Amino acid sequence: MKKKLLFLLMIFVLTAGGCGSIGSPAASSQESTADSTAPSVQTAETDGFEESEADISSTEGIPDSSQDVLPTEHISDPAGGALPGETGENGGDAAVPEAPQTSAPGKKETQAGPLQTAAQEKTEAESAAEHMTMAAAEENQIHVTFSVDCKTAVEKGSRIAQAAAPDGVMYSPAVMKLEKGATVYDALMNSGLVVKADSSPFGVYVSSIQSLREKDPDCGGKSGWLFIVNGVVSGTSCSNYVLKDGDTVQWRYTCDMGKDLQ
Repeated sequence: MKKKLLFLLMIFVLTAGGCGSIGSPAASSQESTADSTAPSVQTAETDGFEESEADISSTEGIPDSSQDVLPTEHISDPAGGALPGETGENGGDAAVPEAPQTSAPGKKETQAGPLQTAAQEKTEAESAAEHMTMAAAEENQIHVTFSVDCKTAVEKGSRIAQAAAPDGVMYSPAVMKLEKGATVYDALMNSGLVVKADSSPFGVYVSSIQSLREKDPDCGGKSGWLFIVNGVVSGTSCSNYVLKDGDTVQWRYTCDMGKDLQ
């Protein structure tokens, strides 16, 4: 048994000697080799570290793509102009396009539509019809010079005449428009004076104008109203005398059957 253990011990020693021990030449040689190769490995690692730093430094200043930051000089207005703050080719702010001018507030340019045109045509037609009506009316009208006076009654001292017309003029001479076929009586009624008239088989007889009646107490029994056309006293009724264009009609008060009228 002891021999067997001794034999195994020898085999172990021999085996360890062949592989090299801490103090053996083989171990020294391996250590020397390791020392000689260590600097190169460290240099390689150092060079790799320096290259990594260089790569990192070269990427400084590059914006992160995750932030999606776009430079403003590449942004343009959809309308084709530069945005405010954008620089032009020569520096400075680029010109901003002006908005198109519009009409002042409250002032609208309108175009006549069908309704407005129709209204204008209607107005023009009505105006033309009115002118035609007026022209036709002018053709159916006459112009006469009309007047009323009671000067003889005022001179006689008639109180009624003096109260009605102190100067003896009840209606100053003026041109009056009448329809064709108008009579002397129509002209008197058109004057607006207060008239009292009586009808008879021979026509209308005017007995009072402005309260001055025939046979005035201060003028006598031969006083009354007469009408004169174109300077001639007519012997017919005023309602039967048809006037013509350009006639002159006078109503005058007489105190002596017309003999005192000049």
